[in-house]
Amino acid sequence: MSTWAMLNDPEPPPQPWWIKAMGVASALVVVVSSVVAIVGHGSDGQHRVVASTPITQPSPLCDPDKGRGLRALGAAPLDWADHHVAAYSPFGVITRWNPDPRLPRFRGHEGAVYNSMETFGACAVSAYYIRLVRPATTKAALRRALKELPADARLLWHRDLSRCAQYQFVSEHMDSQLRQRAAQFFATSALVRLIESRPGDRESITRIALSLNNAPPPVNAGKCKL
Repeated sequence: MSTWAMLNDPEPPPQPWWIKAMGVASALVVVVSSVVAIVGHGSDGQHRVVASTPITQPSPLCDPDKGRGLRALGAAPLDWADHHVAAYSPFGVITRWNPDPRLPRFRGHEGAVYNSMETFGACAVSAYYIRLVRPATTKAALRRALKELPADARLLWHRDLSRCAQYQFVSEHMDSQLRQRAAQFFATSALVRLIESRPGDRESITRIALSLNNAPPPVNAGKCKL
């Protein structure tokens, strides 16, 4: 396994430097077009939206038709959209998914389970956070977070900070899927942050942040709050 360099983790969940670098390179070789496509209905009768964000055509840097075995963190955006329901997003770009009336309302609309979703073009869902219906313990929140990761995910390290618990997971399945999709994905892991609504109260977790990251020892994993 290669040596992995540490990244800061500022709020909101960041895109790693290598994703940003890929984005700059991709801008020189891809054609971007904005589309909205309806492909079906969710169980609650709402339309499923394939994309309303700029869609990047396949390029030598990323082939979204490969590595199609992920449905959550690391998934190709089209695969994500096929398994989630779009929620109200204020700026046209869909960053909020799976509306839930049990969550606090957002600008007059239903709250969403998935918020602040970030992607690298049409290549990968790189970050988002989950809003919980009620405060959860660290153990319960971690079980919920693991549902977003492949079954082979294993813990690399974890640490407790003043307002969150941080966990770094690695998954051979996630790594292989991302490598198939783009050679620039390497040593990919998942950074999970369990955010406490009351600092120091391990039973007050209301948000779970997940992001693709490198997988170093926990020298400086950054901030906790969103």
